[in-house]
Amino acid sequence: MLAEFSTGKGYVFSRYGDDIVISGSDIQENEFFEAISIVHTNGYSINQSKTRLARKSKRTIITGISISNGSLKLPKEKKRKIRQQVYFIRKNGVLAESFSDDVFDPFYADRVLGKIVFWHNVEPENTFAKKAFNDLKALMNEHKTKYF
Repeated sequence: MLAEFSTGKGYVFSRYGDDIVISGSDIQENEFFEAISIVHTNGYSINQSKTRLARKSKRTIITGISISNGSLKLPKEKKRKIRQQVYFIRKNGVLAESFSDDVFDPFYADRVLGKIVFWHNVEPENTFAKKAFNDLKALMNEHKTKYF
């Protein structure tokens, strides 16, 4: 129903898992509420904290990607967190950073690597993401050789 509603209004309907985005140049507030009504009428609920009518002047993040200024980027906070994780792995090593509150997480470095890959897919020309990927892969291989 939402896809037909969107197409009928000249908007673009996008869905990724349970995240839905209706985009267009000038979506009116009454159309926004009409879309919400369609969701409820079809027996679904809406996460109010993730629901908004975004205007061009505001920062827009969809499925963890900033689409502001017409280009795809990772939000600054996400980049900062990944940089921090990479810094500490480089400084302390894979094994040391795999411990948190005395609990060992054998997949910690893999998860950080996955975040770097995601960043690189969103921003293919980002030099930090490229270098961090290569560095982390080398550190992980060194760790496997050393301990396994």
